[in-house]
Amino acid sequence: MSGIMVNGTYLPNPYTPAAFLPPEIAISEQISQYVLVGSAGAIIWDILSNLISDYKLLSRHRIGLPTMVYFLSRIATLFYVLICTIFETAPLGDCSTYQLVNDISLAVAIPSTALQFFLRIRAIFTGNKYIIFFFFFLWLGVLGCCMSSITGIQGVTIGLTQYCTNPEPKLYIVSPTIAVVVHDTLVFLAISWHLMSHFDADPGTRSWWKSFFSGHYLPHFTRMLLRDGQVYYLITVISNLVVVIVILITSIPGAYRAMLSVPNMVITNAMACRVFRSTRLRGGAGASMSGQSEFNTLPLAFRQSTVHSDVGHSADNSEYLTVSIEEMAK
Repeated sequence: MSGIMVNGTYLPNPYTPAAFLPPEIAISEQISQYVLVGSAGAIIWDILSNLISDYKLLSRHRIGLPTMVYFLSRIATLFYVLICTIFETAPLGDCSTYQLVNDISLAVAIPSTALQFFLRIRAIFTGNKYIIFFFFFLWLGVLGCCMSSITGIQGVTIGLTQYCTNPEPKLYIVSPTIAVVVHDTLVFLAISWHLMSHFDADPGTRSWWKSFFSGHYLPHFTRMLLRDGQVYYLITVISNLVVVIVILITSIPGAYRAMLSVPNMVITNAMACRVFRSTRLRGGAGASMSGQSEFNTLPLAFRQSTVHSDVGHSADNSEYLTVSIEEMAK
C-alpha cells in the first residue's frame, strides 16, 4: 500500500489513526480503547450475572417507580458505555454527532442512578416533607449539572481517517461528578444518622461507633441498609474523587481525562443497582408472586426505653422504627 505526504511528512499507512497522532497521544488513545472495551465487558457481565435477580424484580414484586428507575439507569448506562466504546474503536465519520449522543446518554445515566437514592430517602423519611424536598432539589442539582456539561467534550476525526477522538475537555465537565459526590455524601449521612438515631446508645460512644461500622445490636434489615450504604459510598466516592482529580490536572492527556467517566459510571451504576436489588429482594424475602408481603413492615432500629411501675420495678420496652416494604416500591 503506497503512502502519502501530509505536511511534509511521509505516512506509509494513512488509514491508521495513530499515523496522525504524536507517539504519546497515540499510546493514550490505545490505552483508552482498552479501558473502554473492558468497561463494556464489565457492565455486560454485571447485567448478565444479575438476570435472575432482575427477573424476580419483575415477576415477584410490584413494578413501581423505583423498579422503573432501576431499569432505566441500567439501560442508559449500558447504552452510554457501548456508544463510548464504539466512538473510540469504529470508523464513524460524523464524530461530533456521536459525541453529542454520548453526552446526552450520560446526562440520563447519572441522574437516573442518583434518583434511586432519592427514592430510598423518600421511603425512609416518609412523612418528613422538608427532608424529602431538600433531597429532591439536591437531585435536581445533579440533573442540572449533567445537562450543563453536555457540550463539555467535543468529538473530532483523527487526520484523514474516519476514526474519532476527544480533544482537551472543558473543565466544567467535572461538575456532574462533584454534584454526585455531594449528593451521595449527604444521602449516606442522612440515612446512616436516621438509622443510628434509634439505637440505644449516645452518639459518639464506643458502642455507637461499633454498631455503626459493624452493625452489631441492630435488627437485620437495619444492618443491611447500613452496610449497603457504607459499601456503596466508600467505593463510589473514591471512584468519583479520582475522576475529579484527573480531570482537573490539565497536564494529563485529554484521552485519559475523557475516558475515566466510563469506568466510573460502570462502578457507580453497578453498586447503586446492587443496593437496590439487595433491599428489594432480601428485604422483601417474604413477598409472594402477587407482590403481597407476609410482613407489611420491617424493623429498622430500636431504642430501649425503661418504664417504671408503681412498685418500683422497671420493664424494658422496645420502640421500633419501621419502614414499609411497600413504601420502598412506590
